[in-house]
Amino acid sequence: MEPTPVDLAELAEKYRTLAEMRRRELAGHPPREDAHYRAIARKYPGALKELDQLELDEIDRREKELALAARTGEVVLWMRVVHAYHGFLRAALKVKLAYRREKKGGTDALSGAALAVLASDEAGFAITESEIEELLLPGRCRVVPAATVFVAARTGASLGEVRAVLAIRATRA
Repeated sequence: MEPTPVDLAELAEKYRTLAEMRRRELAGHPPREDAHYRAIARKYPGALKELDQLELDEIDRREKELALAARTGEVVLWMRVVHAYHGFLRAALKVKLAYRREKKGGTDALSGAALAVLASDEAGFAITESEIEELLLPGRCRVVPAATVFVAARTGASLGEVRAVLAIRATRA
């Protein structure tokens, strides 16, 4: 699950785009009224929360550090956290949608193993069948708390570290 140089460069671009969005908002342009917001939210679920929560200086710092890491290969914990978080959220949202479609259609054609493959393909790293089953348990409709637990377990970061990196307030899982 270590981010590749390409992953790091893409994350750097995400932060560059977030910085541009913030600067546009600060200049008085209407927020969130163009396709750029929807596109970044689709590719990086949770990114708009970062836009809301992080200071512009922090967004700029992250972009520069990620661009450097993409060139040098020197990856630090916060980069792993961001990479894993976006990947897991993308995968979780896709799996939940596929699962709901199957249930709505009255079929159970997608097994836990098939959903794990779907999630892993979407995330770009392995997500196990048991992790998918946990996500789909009744009452587990909130993917952000599930993502923070997943990221902490996979990266070795504490839940507090994950929340701090992602500017997430603590919530009940």
